[in-house]
Amino acid sequence: MPVVLSDRRAATAGVDRLKWWLGQFFLTNIFFIPFMALRGRAPAAAALALPASSPTDAPSSASAAASPPPPPPPLPRSRLLRTAVGGVGATMSAVCVAWAVAARPEFGGLDARAEHFMHLLYTDRVYFAFVMDMVLYR
Repeated sequence: MPVVLSDRRAATAGVDRLKWWLGQFFLTNIFFIPFMALRGRAPAAAALALPASSPTDAPSSASAAASPPPPPPPLPRSRLLRTAVGGVGATMSAVCVAWAVAARPEFGGLDARAEHFMHLLYTDRVYFAFVMDMVLYR
């Protein structure tokens, strides 16, 4: 996930990296696929250049079209930001593992939880998709 914030190619393509990162971090990594597609757009200076027209030509809609908005300002590339994102991610991971292992003892011990996890993994497609999302993107 920190790669999204520090991606220079996305910045040159005019992609607002912070909004995409927030969507990926707090919602789901389904945001990552369109982010990569937008990131792949080259600024293509030749495509932005308008064709030259003679003074006798009437203005066409293509030549009167507004140029695309400038790319957003670059995000700060501070070591503090990278350390904070890493620290928050590590803390959240540790809390999740501790919760899965020790919280709510009325639901059984570790063996019962592991059995339930495997049952859901084999029978529930949505659960399987979220587990694969966590494995692949985190």
